[in-house]
Amino acid sequence: MSNMRDEDVLSCPVCGEDYLHHFGVEIFRRDCEDSKTGTRIAVFGESAPIMDGDVSKCPSPRRDGIKIAFWCEICTSYSVMLIYQHKGRTFKEWEEKSE
Repeated sequence: MSNMRDEDVLSCPVCGEDYLHHFGVEIFRRDCEDSKTGTRIAVFGESAPIMDGDVSKCPSPRRDGIKIAFWCEICTSYSVMLIYQHKGRTFKEWEEKSE
C-alpha cells in the first residue's frame, strides 16, 4: 500500500469527521465527447452489477465520470463524491443534496 497520510483522508461533507465507508460506485463512459449515449456500470453493496446505457446522470456534461457513494459512521449521513472530466481537467466534488 502507498504511504497513507492524514491529509489524504476524506472527510464527511456533512459533519467533517473522517469515518467514511464507501458502499457503491457508478462509472459513466460516453461513446464520444458530448455523446448522449454510452455505458453505465453500477455496483452497490452485494447486489449484482448493473450495466446499461443510461449516462444521463453522469457528473460531466461532456465526458466520462464516476460517482462514489459513502455513508458516515459518525453522523450516519449518505454522500456521493463526483469525479469527472471537463476541458482536459479532472474535478472532484461532493454532490449537492436535493431536498
